[in-house]
Amino acid sequence: MPPKKDIKDGEERESRDTTSYISFADVEKSMTSFSGDDSYPISTWFEEFEDTALLMSWTEVEKLIYAKRLLSGTAKLFLRSLGGVKDYKKLKQELEDEFGSKLNSAAIHKKLSSRKMKKDETYQQYFLHMKECALHGNIEDAALMEYVVDGIQDSESNKSILYGASNLKEFRKKLDIYKSIKEKTQTRPSVSTPFAKNNKIKRCFNCGDLDHQAPTCTKGIKCFRCNEFGHKGTQCNNKGKKTLNIQKTDTKIKTDKEDKELETPYKKIKINDVEVTALIDTGSDVNLIKLSEVKKFMTEKVIYDKEKSIHLTGIAGKELNTKGLLKVKVLIDDYYADLEFHVVQDYAIPVSVILGNPILKDFEINFTRDGIFLEKISYLTLLAEEKKTICDEHYPENKEIADKVTKLIKEYKTNANKKESNVEMKIILTEEDPIYQSPRRLSPLEMKVVDEQIKETKRLYDPANQILQAL
Repeated sequence: MPPKKDIKDGEERESRDTTSYISFADVEKSMTSFSGDDSYPISTWFEEFEDTALLMSWTEVEKLIYAKRLLSGTAKLFLRSLGGVKDYKKLKQELEDEFGSKLNSAAIHKKLSSRKMKKDETYQQYFLHMKECALHGNIEDAALMEYVVDGIQDSESNKSILYGASNLKEFRKKLDIYKSIKEKTQTRPSVSTPFAKNNKIKRCFNCGDLDHQAPTCTKGIKCFRCNEFGHKGTQCNNKGKKTLNIQKTDTKIKTDKEDKELETPYKKIKINDVEVTALIDTGSDVNLIKLSEVKKFMTEKVIYDKEKSIHLTGIAGKELNTKGLLKVKVLIDDYYADLEFHVVQDYAIPVSVILGNPILKDFEINFTRDGIFLEKISYLTLLAEEKKTICDEHYPENKEIADKVTKLIKEYKTNANKKESNVEMKIILTEEDPIYQSPRRLSPLEMKVVDEQIKETKRLYDPANQILQAL
């Protein structure tokens, strides 16, 4: 037994002798100085300092001297303001009181939630900064990991690999895997397609040519009223021109031999009892008809004025002159309407008749999968001309009778004397429902839905029902 004791004492003396050969200058390089100017907590700094002091077997005097040497910045200025501090415990207490944590848990959580990863910051640096910030308070590892994931600016599907870690060590490995995936996706070459190249074709927005751009266009300013160059729309004097929005396409009219039903947007109409196929194009400013179609139903009832010719401008600046104005009665879905058509050459339009925007004055148009349905708009007119027409059609032949009727109408006066009765009536309500109605009341079906919603809300807020739900 005594020899073992001598061996143990010899080992302790040897370890102390070995430790004494390490100077503070060598240890100082491996220790962190404290300035108090950053967010590094004083408590963490003292823990690291005392771990090193315990390893080096420093005395209280040595800890006091070395702790003072490791202070810098604001902390060193504070040490000078204290005067002579000759006790390590007093120095520690003064520094903790001055630079101790003054943030509560709520402030630390708010700081962590608002912290985002910077562009010039690596994933490791970002994680360590967040971990250092969490040292100021009692932050759980799970909360810290969630804050780190939220601070990475990426889609949730890409960040899904970072979830599921049980501790910070496992989370650190997941962060390295996520970093490797992001580096591979960022360095992947982009696939270029011919379609993508075609989208980058530059065009002149003034005249539409591909060989130059708008700033170098030689045609000058374009007028958006007449589509001519050299002046603005506010200075345009070509008021007689109209823009006709018609696009020529290869659209085919699909018919059936039995019922001959047409696909949208075509409609069968009758002009002077002659059936023709019309294209419904509400984007067109006028109604158009081919010259060859006009010759089929020319009668005395049809008014065709060849002198009323206008100049039309269509898509891509296509221009044409009409061959006159046709006024005729048209039958559409069992409704008659007096319409005006501008007559054009057969090559000008792809169909026989085009019903344009003017048709909306007389019809409401519904476009459906089954076809186009038109309904005549009815107007309640109380005009003097209408009244005069009715009187002219039904005026009695006997002038004396007509004069007597006119005199009775003019001399008629309402009886202003009202008789009041002594009988009074009092309405007694037997139900709680009000007897008045709001000026903007709902339909019966909507009122039924509202009543059901009110009953359901009352049932949910019923105290008895809430007790049953709690049980």
